[in-house]
Amino acid sequence: MYSRWALHHLPDFWKALALDRMRGILRPGGILRLMDIVYAFEPSQAEERIERWCATLPTEATTDAVWTRRDIEEHVRDEHSTFTWLLEPMIERCGFRLEQIDHSDDGIIAAYVARAV
Repeated sequence: MYSRWALHHLPDFWKALALDRMRGILRPGGILRLMDIVYAFEPSQAEERIERWCATLPTEATTDAVWTRRDIEEHVRDEHSTFTWLLEPMIERCGFRLEQIDHSDDGIIAAYVARAV
């Protein structure tokens, strides 16, 4: 069974509750695959990393562009993406063992494979 979750829509308190509920749905040994915007850099690097990310995007929507610079600026301002060093322990605390962690080279996207314990 595959489901799509967008944890970046939830503040950290609600992320933890959602992860706990996901764990409750899975049998021991069940797999959670999670991919989201999760920042793999230090807070002191945020301005430079976010600007570098925004600079890669067009200013106007095109048929080829999924996101524009304005979309990402809005995401950073209004959504609840968090840091890897907050989310990863949260996943484990909610009853999962992280088996695979992949961070994008730019430190913006993280993908996890977690097993219910």
